[in-house]
Amino acid sequence: MQRTYDLTVSRIHTYYVLAGATPVLVHNSNCGIRPHDKARGAAGVDEMTETFEKFYNKSDIYSESYGNGLDLWTPYGRRQMDIAVRNSDGNIHLYEVKVNKSNYTRGQRRKDEWLAKTYGFETSVVQRGTECPICNP
Repeated sequence: MQRTYDLTVSRIHTYYVLAGATPVLVHNSNCGIRPHDKARGAAGVDEMTETFEKFYNKSDIYSESYGNGLDLWTPYGRRQMDIAVRNSDGNIHLYEVKVNKSNYTRGQRRKDEWLAKTYGFETSVVQRGTECPICNP
């Protein structure tokens, strides 16, 4: 078992984390403001984050729900991940949460392929049937 720390970074939203021995530049991508058109997707991310908490230490989960979702740089543009989990081997597994008819886009796939090739980050797409918490309270 490794000691882990829950890191809160105030005023600095871009910093490095280690994925194994590889430093990765990340950004706190969620400042707590979720517009109406993203509410259903945010609810799906919240549901999946709660599921991951059953299997992983909270300190090993990066999620938009916590306000520490990963914002990764690629040559094809920024890649904002819904959830990332640090595995027991120290590597990071990325998760893209899609709700209802939302699609995994060609641009997302291209960025994820680059992240896999460059850093070894595997991406899984999780499809959810989540209702909008604003439209259906």
